[in-house]
Amino acid sequence: MNHVLLVAIYALQISSAILAVGLFKKGDQPLNVFLWTTSGQVVLFGLTVWGISVASIVFQYMKSRQTRISAFRVTTAIGVMPIMIAWLTAEVSIRLLSTSSAYGETVLGLHLRPRVWEDQIERSKEILKRLSEGEGYLQHDKGLGWSIRPNHQSADGMYSSSEEGIRSPRPYLSMVTQESGCRIALVGDSFTFGEEVRYEETWAYFLSQYLEGEHQVLNYGVPGYGLDQAYLRYLRDVRPLHADIVVLGVISHDIERTMTVYNFISFPEWGFPFAKPRFTFNTDELVVLNSPVPSPEVIIKSNSIEELPFIAYDRGFNKAEWERTWLDVSYLFRFMTSKFPRWPVRKAEISDDTRLFLNSAIMVKIVNAIKEDGSLPVVVYFPTHGTFLRMSSEKMVNRQELALDVLEQSRVQYTDLTSCVMHVRDSERFVTSTHHYSPQANKRVAKCIAEDIADMGSGSTELRGSSREACFTRSWKG
Repeated sequence: MNHVLLVAIYALQISSAILAVGLFKKGDQPLNVFLWTTSGQVVLFGLTVWGISVASIVFQYMKSRQTRISAFRVTTAIGVMPIMIAWLTAEVSIRLLSTSSAYGETVLGLHLRPRVWEDQIERSKEILKRLSEGEGYLQHDKGLGWSIRPNHQSADGMYSSSEEGIRSPRPYLSMVTQESGCRIALVGDSFTFGEEVRYEETWAYFLSQYLEGEHQVLNYGVPGYGLDQAYLRYLRDVRPLHADIVVLGVISHDIERTMTVYNFISFPEWGFPFAKPRFTFNTDELVVLNSPVPSPEVIIKSNSIEELPFIAYDRGFNKAEWERTWLDVSYLFRFMTSKFPRWPVRKAEISDDTRLFLNSAIMVKIVNAIKEDGSLPVVVYFPTHGTFLRMSSEKMVNRQELALDVLEQSRVQYTDLTSCVMHVRDSERFVTSTHHYSPQANKRVAKCIAEDIADMGSGSTELRGSSREACFTRSWKG
């Protein structure tokens, strides 16, 4: 057997696979830029091996013509068959393991590209139908993207909303009373809303239990909100209340959400068919690109993903995820190009620097707006399950959370609740999904926030002698 020929055949097949995946990863990147990347170096190596392999095979073929052409054919068959069998085995296995998800086809938790726009439209239609039948508790909002449906209760009875469209113990209830000694409004995402727990298990409810005297704790949190939506929610719905205290809760994922336009592109597993407002800079001023936000019904009329307005401003949009190639007939190719994706070139509007500066600017805006309205801003950072995982990993020990980067960049006063939540045992911090705080963690969070508010009030000269002082003349239950 010609071992040189056999090795050359194996090397040719492997290098061909490397080149196929590598050239896919190149995409629209200029060749001189791509070749300096790790993927580019791998492609160069694969190309070198491919060239040497072809030359060796040709040389062995020419040599065999003078002696034993049959031996060349046998060796070629021996070299090709094992690779073909391995490829067919992998191809069939991936096809059998593939399942349908909100993202599309999934194999062992890995989402396979390409995503199909027509399939996304059908999923959105199904979700919209369920929403129209009253199954969900969210609704399209042309100013905020989506909001809580007023006077509604979720199908499982866990979530209820008031007449004002905020979290409440039951529907058809007005949470905003005419008079209150102290009015506290909460703004934020699902951690503020209290997703996955009952009303009586949210930190908003526990916070109200720490207060004595006439008071209101109004929960304006909305699941899925980014920092930008929290800001707009404050301006439209909270500002008219003239709250004494406004608590803004943030997690690191809020910072990523600010950089998206179409929720179902960046976070398809959520099942939200909504678009959202997207801020950008215009001569150093914050402006909203897409106001009013298009409705889901308008979005699904687009013929392709690239027809969506301002798609280039969605940090979660990766053109390669939606592109089809003739090689996509192979599930193995789809698996490999999904496992080793072509990362988009970050343009200025979605770069890491823009993410930091844009969110910092929004943070400054919302805190200043609260102060200008005569209210006391209380900004709190919520550590998530991922935060504690990163803290426990030696490799991630020095990694800073995105939300903390933004808070430090904006130079606003804030409270990091990591040490507060750490007082709750690891097994009791989060609900079973590990996405949101458990009742025990919410109770602890409420206590820490109450203590923080009391400390801020006692040290604030601006509040003394004003009506806001009423929030701090009462004792806080321990």
